[in-house]
Amino acid sequence: MRLSDGHERDSLITRLSPLEKPCRFKPPQCVIPVSKKIRG
Repeated sequence: MRLSDGHERDSLITRLSPLEKPCRFKPPQCVIPVSKKIRG
């Protein structure tokens, strides 16, 4: 059950804004890797 809690938290953060977290430091460079991750 502990694993589920962690997984749900990750989904929430990624669902909120997956490129806002990593993009906060490098928006132009994080947009490429983030888009690729969401695509596949």
